[in-house]
Amino acid sequence: GPDSMPLKRKEEQVDTLICQNLACRATLSLEDGYCKRCSCCICHCYDENKDPSLWLVCNSDPPYLSNSCGMSCHLKCALKHETAGILKNGCYPKLDGSFYCVFCGKVNWLIGSWRKQLLIAKDARRVDVLCDRLSLSHKMLKGTEHYKDMQNIVNTAVKKLKKEVGPLDKVSAVMARGIVNRLNCGTEVQKLCVSAVEAADSMLSSSTD
Repeated sequence: GPDSMPLKRKEEQVDTLICQNLACRATLSLEDGYCKRCSCCICHCYDENKDPSLWLVCNSDPPYLSNSCGMSCHLKCALKHETAGILKNGCYPKLDGSFYCVFCGKVNWLIGSWRKQLLIAKDARRVDVLCDRLSLSHKMLKGTEHYKDMQNIVNTAVKKLKKEVGPLDKVSAVMARGIVNRLNCGTEVQKLCVSAVEAADSMLSSSTD
């Protein structure tokens, strides 16, 4: 009868959790243990101010139009994760310019995200942003066969920057906070980022003609 209704409602509350991310607040199921709407499907963490350019999303965009699960992961997590197919030493077949969704296994394209890293690098004012984005784009196409021309331009930029700031992943705190304009190689490195994007664009437009 009506008296037993409130009890049921109490039980339901125990079975649902709310995502702790204030920007999301989605209802979670206990078995997931993490929010599929806003969290990384690899590390299960979310970011307070999510920068979409640092995430990969399983989607149905060309050239892989098949059904996708829509899950997202940090680009950095995918670069480390063997089953994403970006690493050469993974147990899964290596992909060239694409990644496997770690959640559902669908193949997705990486080049859109790669291009975004370079667009951010070319306009970066701070040294840490330039180093981070250039390093990411470099890792995304490491050992590529399809995109050698693009990767060669990025390799050149990495070498020039490395000569001045040291390894891009370990830039000193003082150097990282510096301004790109003050680097001797800053302008040159950012021009190379532009060239890499242009090389990608011309390659892509010729493949769709």
